[in-house]
Amino acid sequence: MKILHVVHQFLPYHHHGAEISTYELGVMQQAAGHEVVVVAGETSPHEQCLFHEQYSYRELKVHRIYFNPQTPNGWLSHDGFAQLWRGLVESEQPDLVHVQHLMNLSLSLVDVTHEMGIPLVLTLRDFSLLCPRINLVKGDGNVCIDPDLESDCLPCLKQKRPMESGDLLPAAVDLLRENILSPRSWDILRRLISARLRSRKVFPPLSLSSGDDILRRNEEVIRRLQKFDRITAISEDTASRFERLADNRVSVQTLQQVPDTGRCLWKQRIRGDGHLRFGYLGKMSYVKGVHLLLRAFRYLPLGQAKLLLFGGPTRTDIRQLAFWRKLKRLSKWPGVQIFSDPFDPAEIAEVMNQIDVLIVPSIWFEAYGRVVAEALASGIPVICSDEGGPASVIQPDINGLTFHLGDEMDLVTKMRRFIDEPDLLERMSSEAHPPKTPDQYLDEVLSMYADVIEKKL
Repeated sequence: MKILHVVHQFLPYHHHGAEISTYELGVMQQAAGHEVVVVAGETSPHEQCLFHEQYSYRELKVHRIYFNPQTPNGWLSHDGFAQLWRGLVESEQPDLVHVQHLMNLSLSLVDVTHEMGIPLVLTLRDFSLLCPRINLVKGDGNVCIDPDLESDCLPCLKQKRPMESGDLLPAAVDLLRENILSPRSWDILRRLISARLRSRKVFPPLSLSSGDDILRRNEEVIRRLQKFDRITAISEDTASRFERLADNRVSVQTLQQVPDTGRCLWKQRIRGDGHLRFGYLGKMSYVKGVHLLLRAFRYLPLGQAKLLLFGGPTRTDIRQLAFWRKLKRLSKWPGVQIFSDPFDPAEIAEVMNQIDVLIVPSIWFEAYGRVVAEALASGIPVICSDEGGPASVIQPDINGLTFHLGDEMDLVTKMRRFIDEPDLLERMSSEAHPPKTPDQYLDEVLSMYADVIEKKL
């Protein structure tokens, strides 16, 4: 079988969950005897609306499409993109197209693929198709629960979470210092600034003149979603929320992904005489809730625990750099350490060996979180919020604990339990195992493909 994976951006230029998950799945499929090609999006320089290049990333052939619709709502339908996509698909002749993420691309690819009669599958990893802010977090920073697309979205898009005034100028200096020697970073900055100016801080460019624009956008998206032969989400929570967001006009099945846990080393975690080591791995951004975790840690008794944070901000985003400065201030507390240099995925066992309990403090409905499966595969119990994908694999009082979404003091209570109950770590560590193996995940995906293709005939 020849499989065409579509993702909004790809390695080695971007290293986030969707890109890594797409790569790992493609490598497993190729090892199983299938032919795999990746098509990746990328925002295009302002003066060039659309162009295409080809490269290889390790074992995989990659087509990279630079796209900038340039007009509000232009990403919903674009003749140039449709023509380029048709030529690419005619050249590759895939048996199935699996869309992993559609940002940076045009919905025209859905129309063309459907018209050509090629089986079409979508994996949902967030809410970006129906939420212009991607993750159902409002402009003021509060989580958005069951929004009314007609009345809630336009006011939200006109909101903006305030930055602390003292951080703005230093963040601008950081932005220049971080990127002044990198031509690629300047190119990204130029593209982002031009896109943000055109779209009033919404990407893809979206007209915000009235609620009708939001309704038109979402109606067009739902019409395209109905052309997919199968829609899956990486967690049951994401599937059910997306169905409600789409007014139950599309059906979403759950197909929980699993990262390459073969790099992880399972080890029984035992509470020794030293500090209990809490850990966080991921991006240092507002929606990830790192500020919540740092504040919660300050309520723990001094000298009994450490908090190790692995990750950094997006260094081409002034708001994230301003937030990063705030996090660094909050981290000035005994026992807190930040490791902001990126590490290779092959080093995950070494990183996990430095922590006893993983904390996922996200303030949004996290779709799943690769790091949760990697922690469980390392024998590490997890504390996460009680809503979102991670909560579907964490069994309270068995392999971890859950706290109320966004509730700082409830997080403190759950962290305190690992300090006050010395046997809790060992007991939960013995029950920490990923929900399935990568081979089982691969079998589920290929079985889903076979079912889709059979029904398409």
